[in-house]
Amino acid sequence: MGITLRSLTGLFVSRPEHDFTDPVRQLLRRGVHITYLVADPDSPLLAAYADSLGDSGIPARAAEAARQLSRVAADFAAEGHPGRMAVRYTRQLPTGYLSLVDPDGTTGRCRTSPYLPGVRRADSPVLDITRAARPEVFARYVTYARKALEDSREVTP
Repeated sequence: MGITLRSLTGLFVSRPEHDFTDPVRQLLRRGVHITYLVADPDSPLLAAYADSLGDSGIPARAAEAARQLSRVAADFAAEGHPGRMAVRYTRQLPTGYLSLVDPDGTTGRCRTSPYLPGVRRADSPVLDITRAARPEVFARYVTYARKALEDSREVTP
């Protein structure tokens, strides 16, 4: 989950397949389901966020990155893997990057990096949280992600 996921999209569209696409393909072959949430370019929250940064191009960049990811997902789907990749717009405004692995499992993991005003994304702290070590904190991030997913719609290529 993120505002635009442009860096992630770049890994699929500008890096050699063996760097990123092939490892994702291997996960899909194993039956792993992957869902990416991008801020909805039509959301008034995203418009307000863009205005606050003086960058009116954020909604368009979110839409373009989501379309590119959706095309990647369609290509993977055409390969017939048991796992699937989905791309959705969330009406929630992501407050940081969030990645969850096995949110319902005992080995669940979360990686998050908050969006801090005045701090470059590359300089933002990255937090790794496991269900085993911090079950209450982990549960809060899972709840946050589920709410964002609940308030989402599918992106079409």
